[in-house]
Amino acid sequence: MSNRPPAFGGFSDVDATGASGAYASLLDTIRAQPAVREWKERTFAALAPRPGAVLLDLGCGTGDDVLALAALVAPGGRAIGVDASAQLVAEARRRAAGAGAAAEFVHCDAHALTLPGDALDGARVERVLQHLDDPGRAVAELARVVRPGGRVVAAEPDWGTFVIDSDDPGVAAVVSAAAARRLRSPGVGRTLRRLFLQAGLGSVELTTRALIITDRAA
Repeated sequence: MSNRPPAFGGFSDVDATGASGAYASLLDTIRAQPAVREWKERTFAALAPRPGAVLLDLGCGTGDDVLALAALVAPGGRAIGVDASAQLVAEARRRAAGAGAAAEFVHCDAHALTLPGDALDGARVERVLQHLDDPGRAVAELARVVRPGGRVVAAEPDWGTFVIDSDDPGVAAVVSAAAARRLRSPGVGRTLRRLFLQAGLGSVELTTRALIITDRAA
């Protein structure tokens, strides 16, 4: 895998960038952030994992979250990771083999999952819908593959709420707008409740949080 510096918008098609190694490293860097670790744990808990359950992680990247889910559904359970990047799926399989975890990885499009209907106890998607052309279709696919009574969990940003404290408000606004333009669906966070309801999911709960970053490098 190449290690050219990644551009955030490249997550929409990692394999086409020729820099999947750099994107894998970027995912590791993001995962190491305390705030990210916190909301990952919250999404895991929201799935109500139990031994024997079958759970899906959509847009699994390097597969680390799939390994975490596999531990939560052991013994007897399965954790499945899906990603549109064949190269990241290969990296996820390599990491899973090294960890000796009971995890499975599938290379397919989030808009058309190659999984049977009502096959899963739960599914999660985190910071992935923002990179898709049609996030509503992906949510509908999650609703299709999760059995009645199962759980679907999404954690997505709304780049329309990205604000910068600056002495020059004009420049700050330009930077915020440029950040949103990197993504195919930058405002998906605010639409999640509607997308869930349109997909036929019931008992939809919405939680919001603000991520405050004061470190310029981060």
